[in-house]
Amino acid sequence: MTSADENVLSETLAVFDGATAGKPLTTSEVAADLDCSRRATYDRLERLAERGDLRTKKVGARGRVWWRPQSADAEFADSGRPVGVQSEILANLPGMVYRCRATPERPMSFVSEGCREVAGYDPAAFESGERRWDLDVVHPADRARLREEFETGLASDGRFEVEYRIRTADCGVRWVRDRGRAADGDGSTTLVEGVVVEVSGTDGPERTKADHDESRSFVVTDASVVLDPAGQVETWNAGAEQLLGYAESEVVGEHVSAFYTEADRDAGVPGRNLAEAEREGSVERDGWQVRADGSRFPATVTLSALRDDEGTLLGYVTVIRDLTERRAYERRLRRERDGLRDELAEVFERIDDGVQAFDEQLRYTYVNERAEELLGEDEGDLLGEYVWDAFPEAVGTESCNAYREALRTQEPTTFERRVERIDAWVNGTVYPSETGLSVYLRDVTEQKERERALEALHDVSRQLLAAETGAEVSEVVAEAATEVLDLDVVVYRHDGDRLHPEARSDDAEFIRRSFPDAPADDSLPDRVFVNGGCRRYADVRASPHYRSDGEMRASLFVPMADHGLVVAGSREVGSFDEHVRQLVEVLAANAEATYDRVEREGELQRQRERLAALNELNAVVRETTEALIEQSTHEGIERAVCERLADSASYEFAWIGAVGRHGDEVTVRTESGVDGALDDATVSVDPDHPASDGPTARALRTREVQVATDVEDDRCHPPVDRRAYRSMAAIPIDYEDVLYGVLNVYASRPDAFTGEEREVVDQLGDVVGHAINAADRKRALMTDDVTEVQFRLRDIFEQFGIERDTDGTITFDRTIPVGDGVFLIYGTATDEADEVLVTFDDRVPSITDVTILDRDGGETKFELRVVEPPVIALVASQGGDVRGATIDDGDYYVTFHLPPDLDVREVLELAEEAYPPIEMVTRRQVTRTERTGQDPAWTFLEELTDRQRAALLAGYYSGFFDWPRVSSGEEVAESLDVSPSTFHQHVRIAERKLLESVVADDDA
Repeated sequence: MTSADENVLSETLAVFDGATAGKPLTTSEVAADLDCSRRATYDRLERLAERGDLRTKKVGARGRVWWRPQSADAEFADSGRPVGVQSEILANLPGMVYRCRATPERPMSFVSEGCREVAGYDPAAFESGERRWDLDVVHPADRARLREEFETGLASDGRFEVEYRIRTADCGVRWVRDRGRAADGDGSTTLVEGVVVEVSGTDGPERTKADHDESRSFVVTDASVVLDPAGQVETWNAGAEQLLGYAESEVVGEHVSAFYTEADRDAGVPGRNLAEAEREGSVERDGWQVRADGSRFPATVTLSALRDDEGTLLGYVTVIRDLTERRAYERRLRRERDGLRDELAEVFERIDDGVQAFDEQLRYTYVNERAEELLGEDEGDLLGEYVWDAFPEAVGTESCNAYREALRTQEPTTFERRVERIDAWVNGTVYPSETGLSVYLRDVTEQKERERALEALHDVSRQLLAAETGAEVSEVVAEAATEVLDLDVVVYRHDGDRLHPEARSDDAEFIRRSFPDAPADDSLPDRVFVNGGCRRYADVRASPHYRSDGEMRASLFVPMADHGLVVAGSREVGSFDEHVRQLVEVLAANAEATYDRVEREGELQRQRERLAALNELNAVVRETTEALIEQSTHEGIERAVCERLADSASYEFAWIGAVGRHGDEVTVRTESGVDGALDDATVSVDPDHPASDGPTARALRTREVQVATDVEDDRCHPPVDRRAYRSMAAIPIDYEDVLYGVLNVYASRPDAFTGEEREVVDQLGDVVGHAINAADRKRALMTDDVTEVQFRLRDIFEQFGIERDTDGTITFDRTIPVGDGVFLIYGTATDEADEVLVTFDDRVPSITDVTILDRDGGETKFELRVVEPPVIALVASQGGDVRGATIDDGDYYVTFHLPPDLDVREVLELAEEAYPPIEMVTRRQVTRTERTGQDPAWTFLEELTDRQRAALLAGYYSGFFDWPRVSSGEEVAESLDVSPSTFHQHVRIAERKLLESVVADDDA
């Protein structure tokens, strides 16, 4: 340092003397006294603080104050340190009380007078930073352990307690206990308050011995030399020999100046130190010491005068302490500080933010390259300029107010404004300091544009709220992409196994010349849709999965869950950045949520429609049932059903068709609401016919309800042009194995005829079939004129593979239908035919059970259980009955009474199909003489229900009413496939009706 520099620093230090002694001053206050700039003043103050002549601390966010250390009491009085009674209390406390920062170096801001007793040092040496507790006092072997336990304790509960060794000022070694806790800091670093007490020897002989051994090992680390009054060496310890490299025999008698550098000897430093020590009692200086080999090292030399009781100078004691470690540490700190300054300068030039600095008069002192771009000016034109002279248009703006506010409050402020000269938005953060302002500028134009786009997308979300269908949502998305984001897009919707374009921008034709469906294959749209996740391509043609004849280069593919895909395209390579991708994803996410809402609302609407349809369908079934009661003809029943369905709000139209007797095509028999549109329709039940795959044909073939969820996609159903329908049901009309036709019902709702509605539809076919059967039977029963036909099947036993050794006669007396295609046949057989009879259930397919009821007088009574016998079932379903049947000498004869409207040819064809050798023997018209109003038995039986009649007749023919009984009620119930209680209930009701009719006749 030159003498001029020293004078400048002395002039600055003088400001803190006198009336301001000990008072903290700001940089501006010192600069005003010195009459120089704040920057120059700040540099001087910083150098004085580094030397330890001044102390400093931050005030506020960017401010700093400086003060000169005083005597302990005065400084503590000014800075809040203990004074008065508090000082006396501290003085009486055992050990050393201190306050330091919780950093590895533990710089101390307060040290009590107990430091002299514990370590032998002046407390001010630690407060000023002249000495450091961790380097100058703590034993080198314990430094790492002390630091670890210190930091661990503060990190866990804010407290610590550790024992370690120290080296005292007189080269001794002591054990101390250091106990402390964290105290409030200044907001940046935690303060620690603690007390250090000596514990050497407190643990008995072992600790004392350890202290002695450690003291010996520690002493040798410092050189301790005793000099005579002339400064010549008298004694020399091992530490001196180790540190300086001289043996005691080599150095005794040598002058202490031998350990100084040649420059110090030429300057008279050794003599001045001896003189000062003689005069002051002690002197301590830092400098260079020289070893025996000529090498030098930094050291602290403490020179103390030795006097007897009269004050006569006896000599000196000098202690030389190696400062190599401390100097290396200081050099490292300086290098780090200088490196940080250089790095910050480079960072300011590299960072994307603009950086500008002003002095306290708001004149430019620094502008980096990015700031030049954002301001539109060169640094050379701005340096030294007053900011508002350089940018008069900014006066009164938010940035102007932010600068003034930061200067006034010394707190950071922010602003945002549009810079017209560069057509950009700039965000600024202003940081005040002692020397002026630092302002960081950032271009936020893209952010502002993104915010405006997001606001516009928020408005789009309101439009999406008004959308009621998926198609409307797609149109809003395409329009928003075009108008708000300035993009050309195509919106694909997923339907079944394909993606189909539902909406697009007006100028999106360049993406591809046509927009066909995208099937589930390896195409790029399908891969993105299936795999999920947005795909952005700088050039989509680079993708191996892209197949198109369009001009699209840059592209975005953004899936919308399972709803579809938004494809944005551009003719320019790389024109879509991350910002565009995020905006399209936001739009797609809003669309996805809207599609979900529309589907939920649509599902709710469909549920309401299904519920209404179900209620209405139940009403249709109920009203149809009522109407069927009033209808007495086959045609009237079918017309009532179709009209009621077509008139309902849930269904559009209905028709009934059937297959002709001599063909495969379905003819329309009854219709309502179709208005002749089915006249040219063709449906066939022939599996090889092209019109045989529709619901109607399938229902006729399988006799099960068939449903089409969207008849427009079913090419085989009869077409009904230009009608709003989406679903249809084909319902077979059958009863007791007789198929009367198929009822076809159409609805405008998609996915109708499912769930509970399907169950009710199934019942509708049963209700109509039962009603038609009842009407036909009633008409047949009410007619006296019938057709009597007799069939003969020669050698019936041979037909069914039954061997017979003898001839006999089997008579079938009564055939009783019991429901579900099951009949009970009662009869008798002669003894010769008994053996053949019991084989019927094994040989005849329709006979499932043979029951022998009784054998008496060469005659066997039997019961046959027959399931779906073709001819008998047809005749019974049409109101006819079996008049009788016999097997005589191996030939089978059966006689039927058929209603007039039953085609005899149809019965014959069915019989020939079941039993090819059968032949019709007789056919004639007869009058039923037994079924007139004069026949009480016939009248009584007609008043019974089918179940009651079957129970009564089965009980009669099975011998239930005989005495003794041939069959029990449980056995008859089993034959009827009902519970015993049900059988008895039917019999009791029939008995009651019989008695009522008898009593009524008797009263008459």
